[in-house]
Amino acid sequence: MSSLYSKTEIIYQRLIREIRAWSVLHHRNVLTLLGFTYGFEAHSRLPSLVSPWMPNGTSRDYLKDQPKSERIRIVSSTSKCQDLADE
Repeated sequence: MSSLYSKTEIIYQRLIREIRAWSVLHHRNVLTLLGFTYGFEAHSRLPSLVSPWMPNGTSRDYLKDQPKSERIRIVSSTSKCQDLADE
């Protein structure tokens, strides 16, 4: 039982760290964190972070649907956002 508890505790600590990091990011290429919730799927108790809805989906979806998009600019922009998150 303690092993399960420690794995759950680790997951929650990581979630809290992610929420804190995301909540202070303010950049035009980073969506605002609206909050978190549980149970998007009927049998799941996994937490989900919530951001505004984007009509084109994730950046990966967009790049797949728009093969002629400016991939280098998009990937470069995403990389800069990751650098912000790592600071």
